[in-house]
Amino acid sequence: MDKLIFQAAGTYNGTAVARDWQTQSWWSPGEGVCFHGPLAGRSLQRIPVFQGSFQDYGRLHPDGEVMLYDHPHHRDGRHGHGSNFTPGGEGIGDTFLQSLELSTLDPRLKENELILGIDDELGLMTLPVVELRKEGNAIHFDLSGVPVVALALPGTHTAGAYRRLIDGHPLRFSSQGREFVDDRGGSRWTVEGQCVAGPMAGRALEPLDFVTLKWHVFAAHHPTTPVYQSSRTRATEPIEDPVLREAVHRLGAMGGSVDLEWPLLEAVLPERARSGAELVADGHPLRVFHFESTSDAGDWARCWWKAVSSGCLAVGSFPAARFTDATQDKLLPLDQIGWAPVVTDGRAERILAEVNRGCRETHLESPPLGQLLDRLKAAGMEVSSLEYLFGSQLHPSMEVGFQMDIEGDRWQLFRYPSAEEARRESERRGHCILAGRFVLWSDPSSIYTTYTTITRPDDKVRWSRLLANSEFSSLVRAALT
Repeated sequence: MDKLIFQAAGTYNGTAVARDWQTQSWWSPGEGVCFHGPLAGRSLQRIPVFQGSFQDYGRLHPDGEVMLYDHPHHRDGRHGHGSNFTPGGEGIGDTFLQSLELSTLDPRLKENELILGIDDELGLMTLPVVELRKEGNAIHFDLSGVPVVALALPGTHTAGAYRRLIDGHPLRFSSQGREFVDDRGGSRWTVEGQCVAGPMAGRALEPLDFVTLKWHVFAAHHPTTPVYQSSRTRATEPIEDPVLREAVHRLGAMGGSVDLEWPLLEAVLPERARSGAELVADGHPLRVFHFESTSDAGDWARCWWKAVSSGCLAVGSFPAARFTDATQDKLLPLDQIGWAPVVTDGRAERILAEVNRGCRETHLESPPLGQLLDRLKAAGMEVSSLEYLFGSQLHPSMEVGFQMDIEGDRWQLFRYPSAEEARRESERRGHCILAGRFVLWSDPSSIYTTYTTITRPDDKVRWSRLLANSEFSSLVRAALT
């Protein structure tokens, strides 16, 4: 096969499609398999690709290279197209929904379930990350009679799958910290299948063809894939944070039954959350977080639909049935969602207050977001569409960020470790209001031409008219400094 050059080409069955310039064939980007056109049935040579956080990558490869973002027509790689995507995030998106007419969603899993998909010459298999966690982050099974293993880093979605034969002998692995120990000599292995210590140091497991995706993306191309299901009902990972553990225990004790209780994946923790856990109490999914400060906990709770906070702790109700259909793109009316009573009736807030009194950790405080919102509303200004920004939307120098509409104009609010860093960022961005360690930046949709990718020149953007309102600027500075 000659060297091919690829470009984004649209959507197929709710997923992205790549197209090569040379033959105009269509390919699945996650797996490099051609499913339409002159090269249909052909595959690109696979290399192991792991999806995970930069922190995971840095731990495994402290001297690894990093590709820096520098695009002349898109000013900010942390803004615009794709910046609000998170691992396992809910919703398929309007653009992708238009192609779902080709088939319906596979109902065996929720569309956003994070899975490790195996599409190898040995066979197909779907391993939900949640099932990996139930099995202690190592699942041993056979594909076409060949012993294989799937490994996942505890508390993360970083995972891989391998043949587990070394010199003809099948190995079994157990998770210990961030490594895996084999049963033949106690050698230590990474999630990437590399042996780093012990009798087999320097050896490597042979990788299968695997990919980490949302369920609906893998199922769109592999409708016949079997789905692994553990016989266990709970994860083996303990909640290490004693403050969080106590809060989860107390919240669970209020209900008649606790069906699930484990740490949240690092990838879904809000910024400024030290730790988080999920539990299902009396059929109601809850997420509990231990934040860096009281203001951080309160800010997050203010951004979620039904959540409360006390001190450095916050808990939110996360009902599974809060969307109109299986695509999880449109919320039901809030009064039709079955929110957890423990959150809405004040009991959770009282429990958090009791646990928080026993917290002996130091929490540095900042002016809370609520202080700004209260000032704006007292001034008669309309504030709506409040969102807590994901880490993927924040530059490394930022502590936390929010998005909101003020008087119909969209804004983003960022907090920095120091007033000097905030000043430098305000000068770099322009079109913003500097308030101590905070920068309130006008964020109109007209920044981009199409698909939130190509940036317009500043003089072609309709920045918020409030930037010229001195009373508004004074109000913001008074609230945040």
